[in-house]
Amino acid sequence: MLYDALRYNDQYEQLTKGHTKGKDLHNSEEFLTGISKFEHLYPIITLCIYWGVKPWDGPKNLHEMLDISPAMAQYKDRIGNYPLNLLEVRKIEDLDHYQGELKALLGFVKYQSDKKALDHFVQENTDMFRNISTETLYAMSILGNSRELQERITQIKEQSKNLEEVHIDMCQAIREMIEEGRAEGRAESENFLNRLYLQLLDDGRLEDLRRSMTDRDYQKTLCSEYDLPYVFQ
Repeated sequence: MLYDALRYNDQYEQLTKGHTKGKDLHNSEEFLTGISKFEHLYPIITLCIYWGVKPWDGPKNLHEMLDISPAMAQYKDRIGNYPLNLLEVRKIEDLDHYQGELKALLGFVKYQSDKKALDHFVQENTDMFRNISTETLYAMSILGNSRELQERITQIKEQSKNLEEVHIDMCQAIREMIEEGRAEGRAESENFLNRLYLQLLDDGRLEDLRRSMTDRDYQKTLCSEYDLPYVFQ
């Protein structure tokens, strides 16, 4: 709201300064406003991009920020509302509306918490990721809160002789990061299963142990019983 007002004021001042210097206003109305009635300002659209994981729960217009008393409620429709043009990256439905590195950045952040969906997105846009700039990749690692990608970028830059090689290797770097995440997930799954099996052995529940080896729903039931976190990849 303030940004828009300042930018409109900048446009207005540029016009008035031009007329003051040129002395080309022709009537009292134009002298009063400082501009000609045939002149217009360019529209300004301010977009708020939200990169967070949690859904946006802040106000989306000025009315939601105001403390409008019951006495003022009847005048609410006369109070400027100034809606927020909000883009929640993780709620974007169709990434095909975007192109190039912007699409790659938005897609990486959108799917960053879903490794399977991210892998699919990268495979569908292999050429785009292979030719992406290191600046955009750093933005992916920061906005996507991916320390793994930051470390991978640093490793590849240190190993590469020039920037072009870095560009080519980035697609593979993202895929390797995804595979490492899968491996960590599998290791965590194995660890939780081992804890469950040991608990069942200690309690002499051999029949439950055999059933839990093939029945995931029963695994969940047993984990709840033993107050163990259920993790399965």
